[in-house]
Amino acid sequence: MTEKAEIGTAHIGLDLLILQVNKHLCNMLGYREEELLDSNFRLTDMTYPEDQPTSQKGLKQLAQGEVEAHVMEGRYFRKDQSIIWVHQTITLLKNAQGMPPTFLFILEDITKRKELETAQARVEHLNERIMNSALSGVFIRDLKKQALMYVNQQYEKMTGYSFKQLSLMSPEERKSLLHPDDHPKIDRVAQNILKAKDGEQVETEYRYKKGDGQWAWFLLRVTVFARDESGQPTQTLGTFIDISERKHTEKMLKQSEEKYRNIIEGSLQGILVHENLKILFVNQACATIHGYKSPEEFISLVGTADKTITPEDQKRLLRYKNNRLNGENAPIRYEYQAFKKDGSIVTLQNEVKVIQWEGKTAIQGFIIDVTERRKAQNALKLYNQRLQLLREIDELILKAESSTEVANAILLHIQELIPCDRVGINIFSPDQKRAYLLVGLSDGKTNLAPGSPFNPNPVMIEQLMKHPMLIIDDLRSIPNPSKVASLLIEEGLRSAIRLPLNTQEGLLGALNIYSKQEGMYSEEYGEMLQEVATPLAIGLLQTQYREQIQNYAENLEKEVRNRTAELQKTINFMAGREIRMAELKRVIRRLRQQLKEADLVPVADDPLSGNDSI
Repeated sequence: MTEKAEIGTAHIGLDLLILQVNKHLCNMLGYREEELLDSNFRLTDMTYPEDQPTSQKGLKQLAQGEVEAHVMEGRYFRKDQSIIWVHQTITLLKNAQGMPPTFLFILEDITKRKELETAQARVEHLNERIMNSALSGVFIRDLKKQALMYVNQQYEKMTGYSFKQLSLMSPEERKSLLHPDDHPKIDRVAQNILKAKDGEQVETEYRYKKGDGQWAWFLLRVTVFARDESGQPTQTLGTFIDISERKHTEKMLKQSEEKYRNIIEGSLQGILVHENLKILFVNQACATIHGYKSPEEFISLVGTADKTITPEDQKRLLRYKNNRLNGENAPIRYEYQAFKKDGSIVTLQNEVKVIQWEGKTAIQGFIIDVTERRKAQNALKLYNQRLQLLREIDELILKAESSTEVANAILLHIQELIPCDRVGINIFSPDQKRAYLLVGLSDGKTNLAPGSPFNPNPVMIEQLMKHPMLIIDDLRSIPNPSKVASLLIEEGLRSAIRLPLNTQEGLLGALNIYSKQEGMYSEEYGEMLQEVATPLAIGLLQTQYREQIQNYAENLEKEVRNRTAELQKTINFMAGREIRMAELKRVIRRLRQQLKEADLVPVADDPLSGNDSI
């Protein structure tokens, strides 16, 4: 049974002398059987010195009955002094009565496994050394546990946190180390990595609060490191570098002319070199900015730098080039509009300098696409204009003396804000069956003068009452156009946008904007005009009230004057009667005196007798 075993076996006496071995053990150790059975040869003599204490302890425990078996992994010297690793199991066999017990050694050769483990350990150690010597921070993250599994030394050095500190943090605490403005960026990385293919990197830049409390800019690149059986990512491998200095440099570039480096093909900026407009070199970024697949395609199809520039900017940029080559003043950085391959227009920023290219004087430009930035700036400028317009409208409403004055002032502001060829305000009667043009401003001749009455289209009135705005791409498409619409079409007007002027009392009128270009207006213009329509309606209503009050006051004043005049006549009449009575009393007194002096007695009664006032 022992001879047929596939592993090495040996019976060892309590004195550790070898009593019996099988061939596999002989082959394993490189000895002949008779050599191992030599009376002076012990298996423990071949045990590796560092493993002997453990082996001897196990034998002692077996002999004393403390354990039933002793299992260990250890090393033995072969006959040629090479080392073999074995998995060793030793048990104590109790023999027949009168026979001493023996040890049964069972050895399995695990040298290859140990060599593989050693090699793997060396590889892991090497990888660890490589990771720790890398200039980038490296980490492995478990997506399901939302926890870090590994960080290298550079990670700890760059962030100022140890792996232990990071491991003790909750996901919320780790997220608090990210700048609040950069949370959307990191969220997008987390979303995009779930859709990433093997080897595909997801990249972003973000700010991180280091252990010393300082904020640092990092460039992060993440790729899928492990997937589950369904192919879903379970772990990610990330690297990052500190780009704080680069970020600072980018900021300084805006204030300095000397911060640009020579041509680097891998630059993220577009680079273009030309000699008197003939293109000598472009990098991939420049080709991509202009919508071309490769620098070769760009150069072959474009040829000269001026072909990409829009006509409006060509003359200005040509002047810059000539001044620069002649040593005269020319801006180093400027913006211009350029054509892409598909004909669309982008806004580019170019920073240029004169260089030597293969012995020739050439101009080198660093180009970046600032279209989105310019759009954002224009949007902000437009927003500020809208705020200013609303402030001015409020002031006009407070100062205006009449509806016409309010309307004219506001329409002038609208013409500055919205591209149009005609603007007007219609005022409706309370029943919306009659209307008149309060104010109209036009770039050309018009048959619709202010004050012109007309009968509004009932359908249009209904639409104004239901919708916040009406956008008409082509006035000619209106079925059965009204007389007013026909006049507008005759003037060459095509598109329009109408907004109701609503108040608490109902539909007061309509604000109308017209253009000679079809499809000119969008909802964005409508939203801008809505900001004007509400205060405009309130202002018109207030001025109407003010005009009504003023008319009432004037009529009341006129009535008071008339009543005062009538009262004055009455007073004058009463005053004349008193004068005449006083004169009559004086005449009677004289007559009474004359009668008395003549000793005459009046025949009739004295009407003034008893009147002490006479």
